[in-house]
Amino acid sequence: DIDFYKELGMDAENEWAEEIEQTVFRGSLVMQEVVFYHKSSKTLILTDLIENFNPQSLNGWQRLATKMAGILSPNGKTPIDWRISMMFGKKEAKDSFAIIDSWQPENIIIAHGECIIGGGHDFLRKSFSWLL
Repeated sequence: DIDFYKELGMDAENEWAEEIEQTVFRGSLVMQEVVFYHKSSKTLILTDLIENFNPQSLNGWQRLATKMAGILSPNGKTPIDWRISMMFGKKEAKDSFAIIDSWQPENIIIAHGECIIGGGHDFLRKSFSWLL
């Protein structure tokens, strides 16, 4: 079990502030995500904001479903449930995106699917083209 003593917010904790930036991605009616950026490696760390599943790791119906949802590699993006939930919070979502876009990541660690090593900033902008 993991014990939580504090909710993460917009500002990085003192323990890692010199090495890691963080922000809260807002705009969804039902979800938020704390996003991290490791400065020295220029790596963005995401959990659910982008999914990028390798088609080779999926069976036929899974490939079809992930392609229809827009989360199939190499064209992964924000899952459809997130995109729908941001319909009424688009300004907040755009403001949140502006922060992570300003970091210009070279790499992206993605919890659901293939990570992006090199070309991260272009991939990020392409993945959020639905918002821009």
